[in-house]
Amino acid sequence: MNLKSLVQATSVAATLTFGLVSVAQLGQKAFAQNTPLEGSGSTSIRLVVSDWFTERGVNYRVVGGNVGRPEFENGITDFVASDYSLPDLPREDMVVLNPVDNTIVLPYNVPSFEARLDKEQLCGIYNGTITNWSQVGGPDLPIVRVYRSDASNTSVEFDTGFIQPNCDFSITNPDRSVNFPNPNPNDLPAEASDGILDAVEATPGAIGYINRPIAISRGLRDFVFFTPLETSELAQGPIYVIFRKSYATKEKALAARDLCKYIAKKGSEVAQEEFGYTPPTEPSDSCNLIKIPVPTS
Repeated sequence: MNLKSLVQATSVAATLTFGLVSVAQLGQKAFAQNTPLEGSGSTSIRLVVSDWFTERGVNYRVVGGNVGRPEFENGITDFVASDYSLPDLPREDMVVLNPVDNTIVLPYNVPSFEARLDKEQLCGIYNGTITNWSQVGGPDLPIVRVYRSDASNTSVEFDTGFIQPNCDFSITNPDRSVNFPNPNPNDLPAEASDGILDAVEATPGAIGYINRPIAISRGLRDFVFFTPLETSELAQGPIYVIFRKSYATKEKALAARDLCKYIAKKGSEVAQEEFGYTPPTEPSDSCNLIKIPVPTS
């Protein structure tokens, strides 16, 4: 199935799911009293929050991996979702799934122009030496580089997955903030994924970067196509769901193992088939590594 067909097939279902997630985000104040598991983390999986968590009676807060990882590290939550980065805990204490991957696409807003750019042209845009779409075959329109103003793993994934290996420079700082070469007054900061899409849609000449399924869920169809691969998928990195190996109660351990098994198999299939996520590139730990406490008499 080609990209445009996938957009048409998934946009309605994905938009409905996004609506449910938006409502869930308003409920960050308190957890459901009868929920055995509590999790938080990446916004990149928000399209599957309903299937993976809500429908299974699990509370998951879409707060971003930079918030979710410290919560998991400090024992506040039972699991965390994080794209690109694992929590700062001993690897032997965690059960790590890579059910799907996160693929970056470049939405753009250039009327009556289909952007099919090669590596050198994209590198030129992001190092600031190409500043007008006419330099890459488009109309006379200034290029507006839209970037994440908040610390984001999406920025890092785009940087390490495409910019650094292809362009020989970097666009991010160690704290995950963006630092474009040759800053331009047209550069436009935006917060979170929806902020990127809002800015691109509202700004002629804009080009941004975002998780592919989220762009599809908004019905956005204009992605930069990267030749000679003829694909909009420019960078790919793992989305992790991380559980603990040990839980305080048998109830939580069993719930965590069941959820882990669902995400590793059926949840991964749903994410790929219904929402356009990319197949995983890394192996996952066995969910049976989650230990079930033995009652003490």
